[in-house]
Amino acid sequence: LTVSENFKRDVYNRVQLYKKYPVLAGNHLLECDFPPAQRLVLRDLFNVNYLIISASRGVGKSFLGAVQGLLTAILIPNSKILFTGPTFRHAKILFTEAENILKRSPRAQIWLRKPPVHQADMWTIHFLNGSVIAALPLASESEVSIRGFRAHLIIADELPHIPEDTFNLVLLPMLSTYRDPMIRVRKIERYSKKIREGKMKKEDLDFADDNKFFGLTSAYFKFNHAYTKILEFEKMRQERIEKGLPPKTQTHYFTYLDAPEGFIDLNDIEFAKRTQADFQFRMEWLSEWQADSDGFYSSRL
Repeated sequence: LTVSENFKRDVYNRVQLYKKYPVLAGNHLLECDFPPAQRLVLRDLFNVNYLIISASRGVGKSFLGAVQGLLTAILIPNSKILFTGPTFRHAKILFTEAENILKRSPRAQIWLRKPPVHQADMWTIHFLNGSVIAALPLASESEVSIRGFRAHLIIADELPHIPEDTFNLVLLPMLSTYRDPMIRVRKIERYSKKIREGKMKKEDLDFADDNKFFGLTSAYFKFNHAYTKILEFEKMRQERIEKGLPPKTQTHYFTYLDAPEGFIDLNDIEFAKRTQADFQFRMEWLSEWQADSDGFYSSRL
């Protein structure tokens, strides 16, 4: 066996370990290092179905989204991962982050079926295990390009600027079909039998392959639909915790103060303090969602 084949064989033996500890998977499989804030988010990769990260500029949201997509593609065969955003450019930013990780990591490259492909209306990465990462424009740009696409993980950048109708009527319906649905049906049947026989508990169920939606954003205005979703995610999380069930939703807030020393240029922060309106600085750098702007004509208006 070659070194690559030995490495692949070891990974297959450790899939459950890597799903349980995604930070370890990122270290081993992608050769990436993560600051504490990113580790907190990455730990939720296989535990929750719906996640929104509200973070200041420079914390590494796009990088983290790329890591989430790559780990899902490698560890869960036949995954379809969609990178998207309000414009095709935002999808390309996520895709480019994934490409940069692949270029730096020989361990990550061995999973590729072929080099990343850049087409006019779709960028794709194909993996040996049948997984695909695709960057696509939204329906508002090219309805033909995105309607009909099915995804198991959607990572959407700049969530507040995706039209609410597009989010509800185009993006979320893409998650309606599971990977290998009949395999999942049989899996549930086996689990249900073990639960009835007392050999297993409901909390032991492993559905790391559930379909997922992850949204990335800087803070914005509270009257935007993204903030409504954040509140709903937090409510859903609390409801499941009160019932003694593992939560399926999560929200994270990070500011530039959560980054380790040397991660962000503090000169840029000081310049922003001097030149931006207070509400703008609080949104962009302190991850504080604002009720409205403080100009003569309000943003809500």
